[in-house]
Amino acid sequence: MHDLGKADDRFQAMLKREARTDAWLCPEGGLLAKSDGMPQTQRDRHDARRRAGVPDGFRHEMLSMQLATKTAGLPEAQLLRHLTLHLIAAHHGYARPFAPAVIDDDPPDIDVEGISVSSEERLKSPAHRLDSGVADRFWGLTRHFGWWGLAYLESVLRLADQQASAAEDLGELDDTAKEDRP
Repeated sequence: MHDLGKADDRFQAMLKREARTDAWLCPEGGLLAKSDGMPQTQRDRHDARRRAGVPDGFRHEMLSMQLATKTAGLPEAQLLRHLTLHLIAAHHGYARPFAPAVIDDDPPDIDVEGISVSSEERLKSPAHRLDSGVADRFWGLTRHFGWWGLAYLESVLRLADQQASAAEDLGELDDTAKEDRP
């Protein structure tokens, strides 16, 4: 669930290094999880984001968290549910305790793996709002696991994600593991 937010068509266009409309004219094999050659300079990255229509500060993990709240795959126990949502939001180092503020006046509807979030829902409750639950989950989990305990859990997920990406780059993931990744 941690990468579901990459389904935003603007993000896909950025990964494909194309304009938003061009990226979807002829999709190639589903969603990209990463680009095979992201721009190297800050200016080139900014230009790629602008060309694709990705708003400044957009983080796919915040959209992933919003999508995850709508799935039946979350644990029922409140502590584990909160931990799962926090780890999704924090897997690139954000949401500790706040999500980056993003001005996104026209977010697209998202429908990925049978989970949908409408443009209206995205406008009504962006992750950076104080009442989004992001900061409350962080502080509750910090109280439960301690400063180092929560950081440890975040690190485990982050390292596992990096190892899976590296294995995929080397062609070491089997077909079952590849199906689980966007």
